[in-house]
Amino acid sequence: MIGRHDFSAFRAAECQAKSPVRTLDRLDIAREGNMIRFDLHADAFLYRMVRNIVGALVYVGNGRQPPSWIGELLARARSHPRRADIRAPPALTSPASIIRSASICRRHARRCAFLLS
Repeated sequence: MIGRHDFSAFRAAECQAKSPVRTLDRLDIAREGNMIRFDLHADAFLYRMVRNIVGALVYVGNGRQPPSWIGELLARARSHPRRADIRAPPALTSPASIIRSASICRRHARRCAFLLS
């Protein structure tokens, strides 16, 4: 997932960015007490990109999807960039479920962090 990719599979349908290509420079995951911190650094973020990446990583971490699924989402985005059915499921990161501390993301931020409990 690190590197320059088409992140179409991780953007919201409402995303209005002209290009879905972004460079993810760093992705750190750390346990902080009873919470898990996801810290992402990129050249820019798409609308809901971080929420969907975190949701996908939680699915893999919980064993609901194999680790190769992340690569499959990125690969399918290249071959079918407009297909809505390849989006990563954000259900585990909805505000009503497990996000206790929302992100420090801003529209043109280069860093975004989520704390999940």
